[in-house]
Amino acid sequence: MNGSKPPDRKRHGLFAVAALMILIGIVAVFGRSRHFFVEPLGLIMMLAGVYLVKLSNVYGLMDYASGGNENGKFAATSRPSRMMWAVGVVLLVMTGASYCFLHEAAIDGGHHAWPVYAFAGVGLVSGLFWSYLITKLFWSK
Repeated sequence: MNGSKPPDRKRHGLFAVAALMILIGIVAVFGRSRHFFVEPLGLIMMLAGVYLVKLSNVYGLMDYASGGNENGKFAATSRPSRMMWAVGVVLLVMTGASYCFLHEAAIDGGHHAWPVYAFAGVGLVSGLFWSYLITKLFWSK
């Protein structure tokens, strides 16, 4: 143990609120609502919940339990490299191109399924990569 005080109850409450916001956001995004603004609000709630998890400093609980390094903190990860930013930009361009192919296929009657799968696959990979990139950017020193 590093001798620091245990975290207070406000952190636990903030973490619980963040977890609830993330769960409500997930339900809003994947809940098949017919309202146009429900999905974007769900995404905003999920992002706000992730930010509140960061503010709640639940990593302080791990520092207290394990001691961390000599300063009582764990080492931060490095910032994203230029190659990661380049891959992110390429993924955005690929997402835009696959959307154009999907739109063109929809105009022609939607007889082929590959534009849908291409858009879904590129969108999924791009979303996961950008989530990782932004997380790495905000959680590094």
